[in-house]
Amino acid sequence: MTGNFTRRSFFGLGAAAAVGVAVGAATSACTSTGHTEGPGGDGTIDWGSLSSHFDGEVVLPSDPRYGQAAQQSLAMFDNTHPMAVAYCATAKDVQTAIAFAKDNAVHAVPRSGGHSFGGYSTTTGMILDVSRLNRITVDGPHVTIGAGTQQVDALAALTPHGLALASGLCPTVGAGGFIQGGGIGYQTRKYGMACDRLVSADVVLADGRIVRASAKENPDLYWALRGNGGGNYGVVTGYTLEPIQRDTLVGYMLMWLGSDTAAVIENWQRWMLEAPDDLSSVLLCGIQNPPAPETMALIAGTWYGTKEDLDRRIDALVAAIGAAPSRRAAEPATVRDAMMRIYGCGNLTTEQCHRAGTAPDTQVARYQYYRTRCRMFDSAVPAADVADLLAVMADPTHYRDKHSRKLYFEALGGAANQRARTDTAYVHRTTKFVVGLTAQLPDLTYTDEDTALCEKWLADGFAVLDRHSLRESYQNYMDPALEDWKNSYYAENYSRLVSVKHTYDPDGFFRFDRGIG
Repeated sequence: MTGNFTRRSFFGLGAAAAVGVAVGAATSACTSTGHTEGPGGDGTIDWGSLSSHFDGEVVLPSDPRYGQAAQQSLAMFDNTHPMAVAYCATAKDVQTAIAFAKDNAVHAVPRSGGHSFGGYSTTTGMILDVSRLNRITVDGPHVTIGAGTQQVDALAALTPHGLALASGLCPTVGAGGFIQGGGIGYQTRKYGMACDRLVSADVVLADGRIVRASAKENPDLYWALRGNGGGNYGVVTGYTLEPIQRDTLVGYMLMWLGSDTAAVIENWQRWMLEAPDDLSSVLLCGIQNPPAPETMALIAGTWYGTKEDLDRRIDALVAAIGAAPSRRAAEPATVRDAMMRIYGCGNLTTEQCHRAGTAPDTQVARYQYYRTRCRMFDSAVPAADVADLLAVMADPTHYRDKHSRKLYFEALGGAANQRARTDTAYVHRTTKFVVGLTAQLPDLTYTDEDTALCEKWLADGFAVLDRHSLRESYQNYMDPALEDWKNSYYAENYSRLVSVKHTYDPDGFFRFDRGIG
């Protein structure tokens, strides 16, 4: 399969072939002695004392590496300036940093890959960065990974063993938050949510203890870690997982340009509702310059079967739509090669397929301004609602120059729905589709008026989504504008999650705007 067919590239991150279109400097708050003004003790914080007891590194605003260290995956959060970024090299470092934060009354948040859509993996206090806890080992029937392991690195490390992990749609997502939020990806329908393959997790609690959460040890915490969304109970330093024993698949991609989008959506939904678990799929619709008459519809996914069987299924979909795609490709490949293409890294090395600036050769661009709102559905989105969503997509009312709009559908069901809603903290076990809208601005020159118009446009689309949805949303796509977030993310599981919070973090050391408790 030629080219790179990826949600990231379709969303306009510099991959012109997919869509036809192609940091703020942090200010220093540190004195020359390495002290910053803070709320603890006599008004100063002795960061040097933390560094002297640290195996990793503590990066302060005076450090030339600070600008990069403070960055998140979304550049829109570059205006949040942490007092320090603590790169933890060991679980002991995490313990040390937590104790230091408590002693100095510094707010601390864990960060794995920095992909929180709500900006909840940064703070004006201290970031507990676990990205260097990234060791990957194969241990009999299980795989053990550090919480900082990025998906592209797990892919490279496990392919020689004929193994893979349930992974997401972006190469640089860290395991720490991804697994705790449930973990949706191209393997989900066949092999379940990423959290369903969790055997155990090692967690540093706010009181400094290191505990293991598994079916036999701290089972209530184990239950909560499989769907709480991350950042609530402690800092996960490592996971033991049940891998997928698979080394090949068929990757595919279809693209339509023109006025067939409604037919593509309607028939794709039916196609996936009737599909076997071996088929995964994402449908993306984009419009770059509303109210342009043309939109793009792109379908991409994987198939755990033969290419011939997949071709027959695609033929049936195309016949139902009644219009041939302008582009069609399907090709058997190793899991690594197929996923690298899906990630938009088909022509890159593993080392290059990381966020730009984190190492000399890295090339994956950051999102700039990026906001998404989604709902979950247990059946197809009705045709009338699809028509209204497409009308919202093309509505010029809230459009600004360079505003990019996307409508996405992610197919679930299959193995993801084999558990009961209360078996794990991930509650969305009747979901067949995640459907959402995304607004993007391509650089950091946008104004408050620009973002307000994006938010109004998203609100218009969300109102349509809400009509026939389950009134539930995916917690790994955190939405700061979501008012009913407790029910949307956790539903009947929220009260139990609060109970677990009181057990493992009774003083609420780990807290953020969408935090449990």
